[in-house]
Amino acid sequence: MGWVRGNQATDNTELLKQLNDLRQENDELEKQVKKLETSNRDMLELAQGEDTFSIKIQHNVMEEWQKRKIKFEHYMSWNEILRFVAPKILNPYPERMIYIDLMNHIASKFPEDFDLVSIDLMDFERIKIQMLALEYMRITGDPMDIEWEVLPDARKKLVLLVASKKTDNTSS
Repeated sequence: MGWVRGNQATDNTELLKQLNDLRQENDELEKQVKKLETSNRDMLELAQGEDTFSIKIQHNVMEEWQKRKIKFEHYMSWNEILRFVAPKILNPYPERMIYIDLMNHIASKFPEDFDLVSIDLMDFERIKIQMLALEYMRITGDPMDIEWEVLPDARKKLVLLVASKKTDNTSS
């Protein structure tokens, strides 16, 4: 301890460079953490999970020998929508088929003679936007043949949402 002769002193330039590199890396990591915190906060403000979404639909009814279109709303939770869509988009799947499949899925919830005509296109677009905002999927293909595909980071979450859960078979 104490003093060191000038001719025996070591060059600290490399050590100072490493220290500066670590400080810069730390600053960059702190920026990334803040960005992720902001992103997660924004994500938590979005409707998801068991929050419900209203889908406007039209269907035909027979009245006095004539078909008449009736409009009403069908409610689904975001988890229900994801459980329906997720298996289809594990591989790229045409958007037009998702629309038709969703329409048929909703129709299956009603009596057999239920004649579903359409789902409101704006509501279908809102489903697409919500899934993009929640970072569950991406859109691929060209504008005339759009496909939905699950994002790699969301694949496990969607698979777990759809997968069967173990039931407790113990008797009390």
